[in-house]
Amino acid sequence: MNQGVENSLAGVLEREIARFVEGAAKVAQSSLYRNRRSSPRYHRAVPIMYMRIDHGPGNDECATLNDVSNDGLAFHCDRGLPIGALLAVKLFWAESEAIRVPAIVRHCEITQQGFHIGAEFATGHSEACHLIEQVSGMWYG
Repeated sequence: MNQGVENSLAGVLEREIARFVEGAAKVAQSSLYRNRRSSPRYHRAVPIMYMRIDHGPGNDECATLNDVSNDGLAFHCDRGLPIGALLAVKLFWAESEAIRVPAIVRHCEITQQGFHIGAEFATGHSEACHLIEQVSGMWYG
């Protein structure tokens, strides 16, 4: 992927994240720990979809968002994910034209509700962006 295309895609992905965080900020309260974070986290319990993309295209998995910031998100799901796994996350799951954004799993914890996954958005990660481009046309929506 050439540098111009890569920068263009990163900009599109960053705008999608900003659009989602802006919506969350309107209806959710920010985290009490905002002084410890580079970006405030907004707590929302809404559905999202994700797919692990570092092992080729797979299936969309459903999850429930726990919180989101400009830097990443945390969600609850039914399966654990390894640290470092690359994900394609559809934040606006009900919008057929919504794009998926890349994220890297930073932590995975077992909870009473299943698994709590923390992932950092990876709009500047060239491999993740390349994988997003490759598989985005294969999914419904």
